[in-house]
Amino acid sequence: MTRWAVFTDLDGTLLDGSTFDLEPARPMLDRLRLANVPVVPVTSKTFDEVEPLARDLGLRHALIMESGGTIAGWDGHEWLFESIGPSGDELRDAIEEIQRRTGARVSRYVAMGGAEAAGYSGLTGESLRRSQRRRSSEPFILESGSVQEVVGAAATMGFRVRRGGRFLHLGGPSGKGEAVARVQEKLGRDVTMVALGDAPMDAEFLGFADVPIIVPHRDGAPDPDLLRRVPHARVAPAPGPAGWAAAIDAVWAELGDPQWPA
Repeated sequence: MTRWAVFTDLDGTLLDGSTFDLEPARPMLDRLRLANVPVVPVTSKTFDEVEPLARDLGLRHALIMESGGTIAGWDGHEWLFESIGPSGDELRDAIEEIQRRTGARVSRYVAMGGAEAAGYSGLTGESLRRSQRRRSSEPFILESGSVQEVVGAAATMGFRVRRGGRFLHLGGPSGKGEAVARVQEKLGRDVTMVALGDAPMDAEFLGFADVPIIVPHRDGAPDPDLLRRVPHARVAPAPGPAGWAAAIDAVWAELGDPQWPA
């Protein structure tokens, strides 16, 4: 009997990187839901962004948010939060200290005005406001200075800078990988882990998945840094939700019905 679960990045993976549409993947998501397969978002998005999506899709196992800084688990009635990263105040102070040490100039996403934040994120209205309500991560744009020096300064302070699809992200030393490992432990060591992502920061959990899958960019090519870091990963046949669904369909054919109890 094979039990398997799906851990997936959202933007550029399950969701189209530009339109944030997931409709090409909805039939597969419905199929997974009916088979009781855990589908766990692993994303830099906030709870306020992910919760409506989870409600719409019937995702009721766990949510890994803000680049692994926060985990939410469903107890049958509500989401219970576990913070495994530094607080927003700690990250804000760290950004200021990194700028002081390196001379770099950084624009924090949460401090951007609406038009600037929309330009970088592609979000507007309530979706934009939800994306800026952060508990445990600090996306930022490096306006000037050296990325290497910023990364180095963060490391000496006990923080880590990761590259996502749109932003650099300041967080604690643990990230998506540790958060996924915690959820995986709760699901059971015998569960086969299928993981999908598109950006370098996804290497943290794709690297130890049983079936790692890279969803390519819009040009059909996988992120070269992610592929370098997870060279044994397979590449989905198309970008975004269509490629996501096709990759899961292939996994289903290989692993068979997931055998989760009803």
